[in-house]
Amino acid sequence: MVRSYRWRLNGAVIPRTSLVEMLGASFTPTALKSTGGLLFQFCLCDGEANVGVVPWVEHGARRYHYEIELPCDPRLILIGSATPYLEFSILFRNRDISDADRTVYRAEYSC
Repeated sequence: MVRSYRWRLNGAVIPRTSLVEMLGASFTPTALKSTGGLLFQFCLCDGEANVGVVPWVEHGARRYHYEIELPCDPRLILIGSATPYLEFSILFRNRDISDADRTVYRAEYSC
């Protein structure tokens, strides 16, 4: 069974098809170069899929992930970025990881 979520982009309710179109346009090479890249967050809570996206640089100032406000427990938020060089990163939080495991994960997931 596929669950249907109400989608929010930067706090505003948006139809899923419009969200896909907007994100598709935002993650093009030209758009990423004009914004200096994008920072994004994603979480599911209370039947809503919440997406927050901000430009990496706005009005000459650097932006940060913590400026994106999503209504979810911070431990459940997926964080990522896209650079003008088309490099994408996604950060996963895991507080129950040992230093030895961290070394294994870095070796396995680094390029």
